[in-house]
Amino acid sequence: MLDGHPSVCGIGEFQGLTLLSRELGEQGCGAEQLTCLSGQRRSALGRIYRQPAQRLADGQAAWIVDKSLISWMWLPAIAQVLPGSVVLHLRRDPRDLALSLSMAAIRPTGVLGWVSSLDQIRAVLSIHLQLTSLAIERLQLNHRVIRYESLVAQPEASLRGCLDAMHLPMHEGVLHPERNPRIPITLSHSQAREPIYSTSVGRWRQYDWLFGDEWEQLASLA
Repeated sequence: MLDGHPSVCGIGEFQGLTLLSRELGEQGCGAEQLTCLSGQRRSALGRIYRQPAQRLADGQAAWIVDKSLISWMWLPAIAQVLPGSVVLHLRRDPRDLALSLSMAAIRPTGVLGWVSSLDQIRAVLSIHLQLTSLAIERLQLNHRVIRYESLVAQPEASLRGCLDAMHLPMHEGVLHPERNPRIPITLSHSQAREPIYSTSVGRWRQYDWLFGDEWEQLASLA
């Protein structure tokens, strides 16, 4: 949706943070060492992410949107080596999100092995909610929280908030993803080419026997 703005380029579920995390791991640089990096080292690490990202974006847009599935796990690194980033934290009913994850064409291996089980999905979503909120607050990241349900019901208000964080004016193109000629580089590429729809809101109710009281408690936190 944001890719429909002339100053924004979406690069899908880019693997740049995986490259950055590998480099940090090889150097034995955990979260506690990040604040001690020299300016020169932070710049060098930032280039590991920026250079391939800019190649994907063709260097034309003022902003790049990365829909990485692991960005929430690397917020301390983003704060240190990618200063000026805007975090768009999309929050959704965890039961709908769990269905989406379990039904998606994601191979349950490696860092995403947890998508093979609803119990594991719930555990990860619980950690995600706690850590993301804490990291955004402590790191004082420029961010916006967007409710999925509000995004599809009132897209203009939600998207205007995202663009405000990037100091960009509203643009009609973000409201019509179906008109965007760019091919989305994301698992949800087919959905991303459709007009905005709300049929996925509350879809979990068709499978309500899968979700007990523990999911209700998690939904109250989301």
